[in-house]
Amino acid sequence: MDTASNLDLAAAIPRGSQSRALRPQHYGKSAIIAVRGPITQRSTWVTEILGGSSLSSLTLQVREALNDRDVENIVLDIHSPGGSVYGLQEFGETLYKARSVKPIVAVANSLAASAAYFIASQAHEVISQPSADVGSVGVVMAHTDWSKFNAKHGRKVTYITAGQYKAEGNSDEPLSDEALAHFKARVNEYYDSFVQAVARGRGTTRANVIDRFGKGRVFGAKAALAAGMVDRIDTLDNVVERLQSRKAASRKSPASQRHAIAHTPGVNRARAEIRRLLLH
Repeated sequence: MDTASNLDLAAAIPRGSQSRALRPQHYGKSAIIAVRGPITQRSTWVTEILGGSSLSSLTLQVREALNDRDVENIVLDIHSPGGSVYGLQEFGETLYKARSVKPIVAVANSLAASAAYFIASQAHEVISQPSADVGSVGVVMAHTDWSKFNAKHGRKVTYITAGQYKAEGNSDEPLSDEALAHFKARVNEYYDSFVQAVARGRGTTRANVIDRFGKGRVFGAKAALAAGMVDRIDTLDNVVERLQSRKAASRKSPASQRHAIAHTPGVNRARAEIRRLLLH
């Protein structure tokens, strides 16, 4: 690859402030969607100022890429520690269906943790940059008890509620055993959904995800590859260039005949139906 093509590729791949763009970036036949910073369900003024990705924006970008006839594949450029569970399962389902329409490749560049790994796992292929961290398959909830601090400083907080558990889990009272059991059940529920989604996306079993995918830890690239959390180690630039080369080769080789078979009327109707469901 010559210097000019390197510069062109670098300009096309979103970095820094460009990552907050609400439309995919394009390089050749690839739509590159940046997943940056904390992940939330919807954009707020906080994410606009501090950065981050909203699932609502990512959903729109995926749909745009699917609807763009000039786009042949989608690359998720991920650098995120994760985020909220809200909307995550729904976006995961969108990605999983989308990969039946166009190939999706996720690149950990250079962090795909927790909710960000959930997203990555729904792609056809998950790639880790050599210096990346991947994993954190788990769910965490925190409760802070300020009751002793309040007592020490003469503060007494009274909650006036309707509904037996309306104030359950507030930070001005110790967490009761009953409340702890309830919140633990909720955490387990989200964790089970997380594991099931990763297992489906990675084409493995629930037990394998629980046993080998870090148990909540983050792995480096080599450990993640050994565990089956990623498919290979490579750089984002190489991945995008390879996708362009693959498409160019397919247009010149007998493999293009297989591509034609994949676009028979029956297959096209199925893909059109999936696209319709995703775009509406």
